[in-house]
Amino acid sequence: INKRVPLGDLVAEHGGQSFVFEISGTDSKGDTIVYHRVISFADVKNVSTAGDAEKGLIASGEAAGSVTHSVTLTDIPTGNYTVKEIKADRYELKTIEIVSGDLIVAADGSGEKYASGLLDGNGGEVTFCNEKADWTGFSDTSSVVNHIGG
Repeated sequence: INKRVPLGDLVAEHGGQSFVFEISGTDSKGDTIVYHRVISFADVKNVSTAGDAEKGLIASGEAAGSVTHSVTLTDIPTGNYTVKEIKADRYELKTIEIVSGDLIVAADGSGEKYASGLLDGNGGEVTFCNEKADWTGFSDTSSVVNHIGG
């Protein structure tokens, strides 16, 4: 899962933005599977355009002027899954781009977009692209992923 935001949307006074993704579906045995992952931009909240392309913080080509971070899920059982972004403060989802795999972009009855399809040994890759919609006030966020089990 890739997350892309415009470079100018990352403002230190607004804190390092985090985005939460839910990956849910049914594996080939019929079992319900749900994962949650977080992509954080805390380390780039003070990025400037000068010299940061060399560090890999600024995209080039079609995504020029943006910053992309990723998270990879491994060992997911073969099955049909949906990948969606949980609504993030300050940001609006603009597009979902399928990079690879047997995935499609769809929307539910309320218009919420998501990526969906068969994930198997060949995997799949998707990019969620957001833009900041709320520039008011000052804030910061924190999150943690709890690992439960043996």
